[in-house]
Order: sequence, then C-alpha cells, then structure tokens
Amino acid sequence: MSLGLNPGRLFGATLFTPDAANPTFLTGTFDLDAFSLKGGVLDYVLTISPETTAPTPEPSTLALFGTGLVGLIRFAQSRYRRA
Repeated sequence: MSLGLNPGRLFGATLFTPDAANPTFLTGTFDLDAFSLKGGVLDYVLTISPETTAPTPEPSTLALFGTGLVGLIRFAQSRYRRA
C-alpha cells in the first residue's frame, strides 16, 4: 500500500514500521491523500486502533481434550471386551 518512493506512505503519515516486508502497524488517525482516476486528489482518513483479545483458556482446553480422550479410550475398551 504505497505510492511513491517511501514504503508505507500513501502521500500521508507513515502507517507501519520498519518496512513493507515486516510491517507493524502504528495506531492512531492518519490523514491520507491519493490520486483519483479522474484526476485530482482524494482525501482519506484512516483510524487504526489496537484490538484486545481474550486470553486463551489453555487449562480448560487441555481438560476438555483429556476427558474426551479418556472417554474415547473407555469406549474402545468396552467394544474390545465384547468382541
């Protein structure tokens, strides 16, 4: 997303660092300008805000997997005893 010589610039503020190969987007509101197909300059405002994510419930995930595995083993053992 760059026009011109500077990666990360769309005729406005820098959107990411350090380079286009490994971008880390900066947070904030950016005033961007771009050329339109019909001539002239279009004005854009872009707001980038950090998203908060819920922590991964690792212990409960492992407990659920463990109980499912125990149930599967018991089911297989009961089918093996019948045969």
